Amino acid sequence: MFRQGVRTKTCDSPKTLLEFVAEVLTHETPPPPLSALELIEIGAVYVDDSRSLFAARPLKAGDPVRIHTQPRRFTLPADLADRITSETEDTLTIEKPAGLPSAPTVDNVRENLLSFVEDLRSQQLFLTHRLENETAGLVLLAKNASAAESIKQAFADGQMIRRYVVYLEGPIATGAKGDVQVHSCLEQRAPTSLLTEGRTTWSVEGAPLEVTYRVELEVQKLRPKELRELLKEQRAPIVGDEMSGSQTRLTELETGKKGYALKTIALIPKPRA
Repeated sequence: MFRQGVRTKTCDSPKTLLEFVAEVLTHETPPPPLSALELIEIGAVYVDDSRSLFAARPLKAGDPVRIHTQPRRFTLPADLADRITSETEDTLTIEKPAGLPSAPTVDNVRENLLSFVEDLRSQQLFLTHRLENETAGLVLLAKNASAAESIKQAFADGQMIRRYVVYLEGPIATGAKGDVQVHSCLEQRAPTSLLTEGRTTWSVEGAPLEVTYRVELEVQKLRPKELRELLKEQRAPIVGDEMSGSQTRLTELETGKKGYALKTIALIPKPRA
């Protein structure tokens, strides 16, 4: 998945990491979009399989260096502060746009939801769960390690209910389906080139959709990938989602990234019995 633009080289003599990366890049055709220093600062360079952000790091002959010369880029949401929906002494809930990773990726440690919010607040935060890049919706961040571990365990134990809005290409019956509780399935029959849910708008590429089904459902332990597979089995693919069987392509307007019409709209602690 990450082989395109990846260069693995062995340092031939003592020099700094910046000097070595710059030397490697002189042989790249066409030249990479980022300089050697920018690649190091964005987290696209590894020494002996460990990410290195220190340009002046000394290398010795024989040190293996991996360079992601074409790291994926992600945009800071212009309305990031306004996306914070709730906050407590220990947590912060924010709405992630589709097309933005929740946490650092293998080739980019800077441009992600967690890092952007840490920069906004000038404080360390902790991710308690993840949404896939293409999924929009609420992400719960913790302000300390203790709260993070407690919330992670609640997710693992099925004590946190995730509520989604999803747009499907086929209908699905309401009621319980294992870990999934379908609350509503509303047919929307009108040609449309845009799907909008709160702050998220997806653009439909190609011909407008003639019919969609807006569905609200809840899950406890089921992850988005598993939910997508379940909907494929139900012959109700998510609009824009190849995994669940959709032939439609969606683009999230704010980020310009590929997405599919699934959004987390609530994270609810499970009521105690």
